[in-house]
Amino acid sequence: MGKSLRYGFAVGALVAAGVLGTSAPVKADLIYQGSIDLGGTGLGAVDTIMTFTSHGSGTSESGMVSWNGSTNVVTGDPNPPGYTPLGSTDMNGINHTITLGSTNWAPGDGLGIVFNPVEPGPAGSTANHITLNNLVMTIYGATTGDVLFSAPWLGGPMDLAAIDQGTGNSGFLFSLNQAETTELNNAGVGVNDHIGLLAYATNATGGHETFFATVIAHTPDPVPAPSNTLGLLGIGLVGMAVAWNRRRQQSSSGV
Repeated sequence: MGKSLRYGFAVGALVAAGVLGTSAPVKADLIYQGSIDLGGTGLGAVDTIMTFTSHGSGTSESGMVSWNGSTNVVTGDPNPPGYTPLGSTDMNGINHTITLGSTNWAPGDGLGIVFNPVEPGPAGSTANHITLNNLVMTIYGATTGDVLFSAPWLGGPMDLAAIDQGTGNSGFLFSLNQAETTELNNAGVGVNDHIGLLAYATNATGGHETFFATVIAHTPDPVPAPSNTLGLLGIGLVGMAVAWNRRRQQSSSGV
C-alpha cells in the first residue's frame, strides 16, 4: 500500500474518532532536511513535545500528544491509527503540547520538528539505528482544540542512525518549506495555538526518543521576480526619456 494512502487511512480514522475534529484542516507536508547538531537539546534544554520508548524488550513504539481546548491528551499506542498494540509504548518523560509563541514563532515564520533518537552504539552497528515510519505535526486551536493545520511526513519508513548517542545531542530535522510555510500562515494560526505530534518508530532498542519544535526562518529570494525586473526597467526608461527631453528643451532655448 502506498505511503500517501496509508496516511489517508490513518487521518480518516482519527477524524472518525473525533481526534482531529470535524472541519477539514489546512494540510501541508513535512520534509526531511537531514541531521542537525544544535547542542544542548536534552529534556530540560528545550520545550520537548513528546517522549516515548518501547516497552520492555519490544522494538516498536508510537505515541500522540494532542490538545482538546483545555488540556493536553497524551496517548501511548493510539488507536486509531493503531500502529502498535496497546502496551507497546511507555510515555514516560515530558509529553505536552506547546504554544506556537513558546517557540518564538511569529506570523510569517515556518516550523520544524527535531527527532532526537537515543540508540546504543557503537556507531555503524545495527543497534545504533532506528526506523521512523510516521510523523505528523498538528496545530490545534487554543480554545477549541480543533485542528487548524496538519503536516505529515510521507517519506517513511526511513532508517536513521543515531549519530550522537544520548538525549541532548539534537537529531533529525523535518520542516516546512517556503510554500508550505505560506500554507501554515494562511491557515489562520496564532501564537496561542498548540503544537501536537503523532509518531511511530520501529527497530528501537535504546532509551527515550524525544521530539521538539523549532522555528524555521525562510530568507526571501534576493533575485527580483521577472515582473519586478520589468517594472524597474520601465521606470529606468521613463527616467531616461524625461532627462533627454529636458536637455532638448534647454538646447532649443539656448540655455
